Amino acid sequence: MLLEGAEHGTHFVDARLRQVLLPTADGIDDENYVALTPLNAAGLSALIGQRVEADIEQKKARNEKPHYRNRALLGYGGSNPQNVGRWVRAMGRAMVFDAPQEQPAVRKAYAIFYKGLQLRDQLKPQLDAYAQWRHKELLVNQGRMNGDLASRSQEAALLTDIANRALALGRAAEAHQLQPKNWALDPEVELTSDKLASIEREIVDTRLRDGTFNKRFALWVAGLVKSHLYHPPGEPGLISVGLSDDDAARLSTVIEGVAR
Repeated sequence: MLLEGAEHGTHFVDARLRQVLLPTADGIDDENYVALTPLNAAGLSALIGQRVEADIEQKKARNEKPHYRNRALLGYGGSNPQNVGRWVRAMGRAMVFDAPQEQPAVRKAYAIFYKGLQLRDQLKPQLDAYAQWRHKELLVNQGRMNGDLASRSQEAALLTDIANRALALGRAAEAHQLQPKNWALDPEVELTSDKLASIEREIVDTRLRDGTFNKRFALWVAGLVKSHLYHPPGEPGLISVGLSDDDAARLSTVIEGVAR
């Protein structure tokens, strides 16, 4: 008999009965999920109850104030709880705890550690501003960039905005990671994972920088600009900024002094 399944009253699910939906296949259709109801283990419930009671008795023996934990009364078994099993009363006196509260600062610290600053995404407004300016210049000058002083000065200002924004994000992240309250790891050891690119780690953690950082940072920013895709108004899709290798090398010299 115990090997045979049996169901009673399963057509109705009590709203208080917590369920967990687990996917059984790819997709989001209702049929791709199975509903599971977690139940507390009877024997474990009895052991926890014994440990709680022993703790209370120990405190009383030392003339200390016992700590009475919050309990919930779960009505297993209906009018005859003993039908559920030997430890039904232990199961029915579950301890109640507050749910863990999300700590945004801690979550941010771990995101920075493992994923870095996602700088390409965060610098998109500045990269778009440069791409928009360059696209307009090419249209006005029939496919060629104007090399006069005013044009070069405007270009330098736009590139400097990109570099300054990246460094500002790095400084803010470093200050965040150095606060022990945000961090389970020792901030004196690592602020970012060694699986991140070296330059991305150095932007966050100034302790990792050496004498070549300025040049490498400038080349990294120029690389971001060169590979950036921009959606100009009125165009059907994304276009490249259109920098040659020589252009990128020239722009890196403009940026190099920003990180000094």
